[in-house]
Amino acid sequence: MKIMPDDTSIYFDFQNDNVIVKKGETERPMASIFIRNVQVANDFLYKKLDAFTAIATGDVLIKGRTPMIDSISLILDRVPRYLK
Repeated sequence: MKIMPDDTSIYFDFQNDNVIVKKGETERPMASIFIRNVQVANDFLYKKLDAFTAIATGDVLIKGRTPMIDSISLILDRVPRYLK
């Protein structure tokens, strides 16, 4: 997941039965989510912006294995709980 234009990024590392979130980029991502800017990322993560609308307007770009991105959405749904 990368927030543009400053290239802030994180990735999810799936090891055994654990999911570890790491800063930076992975060398060979299986799927990617690019978000236009910090404001869009905030709205997207706090569900103020619908994912389908964000993709249709170009505020969010997805690449790669979309089923993986769908699985990650289960993790992203919990982000607002931990950022309060």
